[in-house]
Order: sequence, then structure tokens, then C-alpha cells
Amino acid sequence: ISPSDRVVIYDDFLASAATILALVDICKQSGATVVSIGVVIEKTWMDGRARLEALGVPIYAACRVGIKGKRLEIL
Repeated sequence: ISPSDRVVIYDDFLASAATILALVDICKQSGATVVSIGVVIEKTWMDGRARLEALGVPIYAACRVGIKGKRLEIL
């Protein structure tokens, strides 16, 4: 990764955002710019999106799931 790179981070799950934040840190260390984040499945009951919103880049999820009672629900 070089300082002139513009990076899109794409991961399978968004839960706590720990993995994505680690990737953002690697990009920052190299001088690259993260321009957006995408995930396949977002677990909405976790705090991951809130932690990523501070980055100020668009966040996309192909599927968002939540919990309603004891059931998993596609939002």
C-alpha cells in the first residue's frame, strides 16, 4: 500500500469493527486513504457501525440483521 492509494475495505461481517479498524490503521500507517467500507453482513445489535462512523467514510452493508425477541431478523 502506498501513500497515493485510495482503499476500499470490504469484510464479511461487521460486529465490533475490530478487524476493520485494524485494517484502517494499516492504511493510515502507509499513508493511504480509506475511501469507503463495505461488509456482507452487519450485526446491528453490536456497536461496530458506531465505531466506524467516526472515520467519516461511507459504510455499506449488503445485508443487515438484527434480533427481535429471540429471533434473528433481516432488516
